[in-house]
Amino acid sequence: MQLNREQGTHFDKASKKFKYHKTVFMLPPWRDIYRSDKERKHSFEQAVEEYEQLLTTYKKYGYTIVIVPKDSVSKRADMIISSCL
Repeated sequence: MQLNREQGTHFDKASKKFKYHKTVFMLPPWRDIYRSDKERKHSFEQAVEEYEQLLTTYKKYGYTIVIVPKDSVSKRADMIISSCL
């Protein structure tokens, strides 16, 4: 999944105007728990493409990426919370 020129220009302008916390937590697509539904209409393969695009884009704009490991919800939450302390 690539951003088209218009999306890329919009994202570039927005990233310069709106600075968020420098750390971004990324949860990789997880085939074992992935489901499409009313809100999540894209396939697992599209989710992987989007995830890879987001990784590249966040790095391009200088964000620090923290990959949240595939684990139980409580362990994932604990990992994120402990990273913020």
